[in-house]
Amino acid sequence: MVQDIVRTRRIADFPASAPAANPVFFRTYSRQTEAGRESWEQVCDRTVAGVAKLGRLTSPEEALIIRMQQELKTLTSGRWLWIGGTDWIDSQKNFSGGYNCTSTNVTDWHAFALMMDLAMMGCGTGAMLEPKYIELLPPIRNRISLRVQGAVGTTPASLRREETEVIWNDNQAVAIHVGDSRQGWVKSYETLLELSSSDRFDGTVGILVDMSDVRPAGETLKGFGGMANPVKLPDMYQRVVRILNQAQGRQLNSIECCLLIDEAAVTIVAGNIRRSAGMRQFDSRDEIAAGAKENLWQQDENGNWRIDPERDALRMANHTRVFHRKPTAEETLEAVRKQFYSGEGAIQYAPEAIARANADLLTHPDLKAEFLAIYGELGIQEAMQWLKQYQPDMTESELEHRFQRYGLNPCVTADTWIHTGDGPRQVQSLIGQQHSTYINGELFSTTADGFFFSGIKPVVKLQTKEGQSLRLTANHRVLKVIGQTQKAQYSEWVEAGDLVAGDRVLIHNHRGLQPWGGAGSEAEGWLLGSLIGDGSLVDYPKNHTYQAKLRYWGDTQDVMKEHALALVNQLDGAPTKPSHGTYHERNRYFEVGSSALAQIAKQFGVFPSHKTVTAEVEQGSCEFYCGFLQGLFDADGSVQGSQLKGISVRLAQSDLLMLQAVQRMLMRLGIVSKLYRDRAPLKCA
Repeated sequence: MVQDIVRTRRIADFPASAPAANPVFFRTYSRQTEAGRESWEQVCDRTVAGVAKLGRLTSPEEALIIRMQQELKTLTSGRWLWIGGTDWIDSQKNFSGGYNCTSTNVTDWHAFALMMDLAMMGCGTGAMLEPKYIELLPPIRNRISLRVQGAVGTTPASLRREETEVIWNDNQAVAIHVGDSRQGWVKSYETLLELSSSDRFDGTVGILVDMSDVRPAGETLKGFGGMANPVKLPDMYQRVVRILNQAQGRQLNSIECCLLIDEAAVTIVAGNIRRSAGMRQFDSRDEIAAGAKENLWQQDENGNWRIDPERDALRMANHTRVFHRKPTAEETLEAVRKQFYSGEGAIQYAPEAIARANADLLTHPDLKAEFLAIYGELGIQEAMQWLKQYQPDMTESELEHRFQRYGLNPCVTADTWIHTGDGPRQVQSLIGQQHSTYINGELFSTTADGFFFSGIKPVVKLQTKEGQSLRLTANHRVLKVIGQTQKAQYSEWVEAGDLVAGDRVLIHNHRGLQPWGGAGSEAEGWLLGSLIGDGSLVDYPKNHTYQAKLRYWGDTQDVMKEHALALVNQLDGAPTKPSHGTYHERNRYFEVGSSALAQIAKQFGVFPSHKTVTAEVEQGSCEFYCGFLQGLFDADGSVQGSQLKGISVRLAQSDLLMLQAVQRMLMRLGIVSKLYRDRAPLKCA
C-alpha cells in the first residue's frame, strides 16, 4: 500500500528531472524573511535587481536576465543567489562574497587570513602552493604553548567585542580575545600565524585565546543571513598550533600550508549553510603533495576503518598538480591511476589553462596552437611577449591578469647581489641554478630553477638615506617598518612602488653568519686591500716583469711594511730569496714589490686601469673579506671622534662605486655603514 506524503512546506516549481532541486534551493539559496522563506520567484527578483544595480543594466537587459533565470536557462552565481540584492553586499568589505571561486598566491600570512575570510563568505578558495610562492613565507621561529578559555556565548550580546583584541602581557605571553564578527575570527587566526614567526620572542610563547565574546551556535547572522556556528572554532586553534610547532626552525612545506588552510575551512560553515570548498594547486614535481591523500582511510587492529585524524582536513579541497611543460604520457597515465585509486591526483597543463582564459584574444585554433607552441618551447616570457605583439596597447597589469597565477613575477635586475651559501653572487649567474640563499642570517634553498629570466620590464630604484640602493620592479615586495618601541619592532611586506620618502625598510641581519667558502685567503685579502688602497700595478716591458707595489708612509710605515713583507714572502710563487722592501729617502716611504701579488690581483680582476673593488673581489671567501677590508681600511681609513662625542671609523675615497661595494661587503659581515657623498672636495666618504 502506498500513501502520499503530505507536504507541510511549499515547494518551488522545479522540473521533475531535478528531484534534489527543492531541498538544495531551500537549504542554500532561499533566505529567511519576516514572511517566511523566499520563493524562487522572489530570489530571482532580488538577485536580478542587484545585478541590474551593479551593472547599470538597461530595462531590456534586466528583463532578459530575469526571464532566463526564471526559466532556469541562465543563472547568476551561486553566491549571488544567496547575497545578491541584499544590503550586506553593498558594503565594500563584503564585495568578494558575490564570487563562487577565488584564487590566491600563498606568499605571506595574510594570504591564509584572506582565504579564511573568503570561506566565511561562502566563496570557494583556490590556493597556489608552488615553491616560488610558499618559499616567501617566513620560517617558524617560536614554539607556541596554547590555552583556550571562555565558553562561546558567555558575554551578553550588548557587551561583546566585535573586533579581535590582542594584548601583550609581557615578552613571552599574549592574550587573544576573539571578536564576534567575521573579521574577528580571521584576525585571531592570522595573529596566531604571525606570532609563530615573530622575532619579538625567544623560546616558547604562551598564548591565551579567549572565546567569551563569540556568539553561540544558532544565533542569527542578520546581515549575511543564516545562523552562527562556532562549534569547531576552539579546536581550530589547537590544530593550527600543532602544525606550526611541528615546523619550528624551518619553513612550512606545501602540505603543512594546505593543512593550515583546511583546518580553518573545517571550522567554517558559512551561515551554517554552505561548507567550505577549495582547490589546492601544487608544483608538478611536489611528491609530498602528490601522495598527500593516499591511504587516508586505514584499518585498526580490529579491522575497523578510520580516517587519519592528522590528515582529515585535507578532504576539504581538491588537489591539482600544475605542469608548466607538457606532461609526458607516463606522467598522465600515473595521474589517472591516482585518480582511480584515491580520487585525487588531477593534473593541470598551465599553458592550456591560460589559453582558455584568453579565448577572447586567441579566437582561432591556429592562434591558440601557436601560443601553446611558444609557451611550451620558449617559456612563459616569450609567450607573454608574443601576446603583447598582438595587443600592443595592453597594459602590464592586464597582461599579468590574463596570465593569472603564472604571469609577471616580481623581479630584480640581473646585476643584483644575492648572498648564497657559496658566497655573494649576482642574479645573472644564478638563472636556472638551484642555490641556497641567506635570508636575515638563515640559509634557505631555492627551487631547482633558481632565478629565472622574466623579460624586460620597467624598474624603480630604491635608495636609502644610508646609501644602499636596489633596482627592482614596482610590484616587488619590501619589508617596511610600521612601528618601533624600545622592546619590539613591527613590519609588513609592501610593494616597492607603494613606498614613499621617509619610510623605513629592514635590511638583512647577517651578524653571526656561518663563514662561507670561496676564493682567497685572509693574507691575500689584506695584501689586495692594501694594494687597492695605497698601491699600484707596474708593467716593465724591458725585463718582462709585472709587479704590485705597496707603499707605506707615516708613523706606522715600519709596522705596515713588516706585516706586508711577512705575508708577501709566504705567497705561492714568491721568490726563494725573501724580499726586504725598499725605502725611498726623498719621499719617505717604504715600498714592497711582488710579482706573486700582481698575479693574485689579476685573478681578482684588478688591473692598472681597474684598481677597485671588482665583482671577483665581492665573490671572495669570508676569510678573504676580513683580510681585504682590514687592508683597505689600514691604507685609506681613519678613526674619528672621541669617547665623549662618539667614535667612528671612516674610509675616504673619490670612487663612489668602490665605496658602495665596500658598504655591501661590510653588510655581509653584519656591519652597517653609512655613505656620505661630497663631504669634502673631490671625495666621497
